[in-house]
Amino acid sequence: EIHMGESKTLRNSGFCFRIVKQSDKKVNIKDGSVSKSGKILGTYIHGLFENDAFRKKFLECLVKPESGFPPLSESYLRYKEKEYDKLADLVRHNIDLKFIYNLINKS
Repeated sequence: EIHMGESKTLRNSGFCFRIVKQSDKKVNIKDGSVSKSGKILGTYIHGLFENDAFRKKFLECLVKPESGFPPLSESYLRYKEKEYDKLADLVRHNIDLKFIYNLINKS
């Protein structure tokens, strides 16, 4: 999404993140919003859940150990690589790459 402008927090909510560095410059920016109940959260921080340490801690706050959910064991980067490998295999097996390479070489 492309965001223009700035979000304002309401009286019944507060910010959830403080950005202290942006493009190698020190800043002090309040980002996101969290409801008083703590059950609703929003932020403009791109890729927040790609950070393994943050995602693990965040989910630990949401899921009780006795819930039966297994702990996160795979990094997001490793997961993405495996998914890209699956996509590449799908393309290799379903598209005539030789034909495409010939088209490219002719132009």
